[in-house]
Amino acid sequence: MRGYMFSFRPESQHMKVKWILILIGDILMTGYTLGWTYHYSNNAMNWTIARQWCQDHYTDLVAIQNEHEISYLTQNFPKRDKYYWLGIRKINDTWTWIGTNKTLKNGSWAQNEPNNREKGEDCVEIYIKRNIDSGKWNDEKCEKEKHPLCFKAQCNAITCSDRGECTEAINKYNCECAPGFKGFQCQHAVQCESPATPQHGWIDCQGPYGNHSYSSTCEFRCAEGFSLQGQPNNVTCNSSGNWTVKTPSCKGVECKVLSEPENGYVNCSASSTTWTCQFRCSTGFLLLGPKKVTCNAAGIWTGKIPICASLRYVAAAIAGASILSTSCFILFCLMHCRKRKKIVQTRIREEDIPQTDEEPEVGML
Repeated sequence: MRGYMFSFRPESQHMKVKWILILIGDILMTGYTLGWTYHYSNNAMNWTIARQWCQDHYTDLVAIQNEHEISYLTQNFPKRDKYYWLGIRKINDTWTWIGTNKTLKNGSWAQNEPNNREKGEDCVEIYIKRNIDSGKWNDEKCEKEKHPLCFKAQCNAITCSDRGECTEAINKYNCECAPGFKGFQCQHAVQCESPATPQHGWIDCQGPYGNHSYSSTCEFRCAEGFSLQGQPNNVTCNSSGNWTVKTPSCKGVECKVLSEPENGYVNCSASSTTWTCQFRCSTGFLLLGPKKVTCNAAGIWTGKIPICASLRYVAAAIAGASILSTSCFILFCLMHCRKRKKIVQTRIREEDIPQTDEEPEVGML
């Protein structure tokens, strides 16, 4: 048996003990193995009932995948005059594996089969230990009674962690993992290397299978005064274990280059986070405006750019401003005095008018 298990439900207690002993002896010699197991019933039944019996007790009627399985069955299962049903049926004139609903491509048919000799031969039996064509297939009417040949699958929804397709063979099963997963049962997600945190920035990674695993996303941000350069602000771990793009970097925000003021100088220096520019004027000129400006986080200078004015013009402007201010003051005083004088004269005239309490006489018409 090469470490594989099969069973049936015999009517004979002697046969039952015999098969159990064979099974136990084989397990002791080979150890426990994974994969599907074969089973059959000692009772014959039609194809529909046979399939239901297999589904009730195991998984389904046997689906043959290769010649090795046929050889295994013919060597280890007993001969029955009515032979065994397989999990194949003709659907819309096409031979189909009923468990997977896949079309049969290369059947192990007996000579001159399938022939549909009796018409309506839509089911398939396998000859076990037949003198001629042992292990070969024959099409039969589904109403005829034969022994159900069942299998019990080890593959189920969780065998491959719901992350791959499970395929079985004698003594083993295999998980064909979906992209992004690995391991015997596809239990591990593909890992990406931890991305480097950019200087003057930080990184935030999250994902359904881990922070640096398949389908995880890392978002990059920069400190105030810096901006991301060359890449989008997020990267994703793909199924190959690589980040979709290179890790971005943070670069200091830059303001527009300043020109030296006419008749002056500008000296700019950088710190770890910003730029500062200081202004000076040549001899004989006066700086009008801020002495220094700073490049802020938005890339804008904090103040207006100063100018250098000639001291001669500044002195003339100050003198002119003084004369103008004095003239304005004198004019203001004159206008104010005239206004007060006019108010006083008006009050004097009003006081010279005689006042009386008598009512004026009204002439009679």
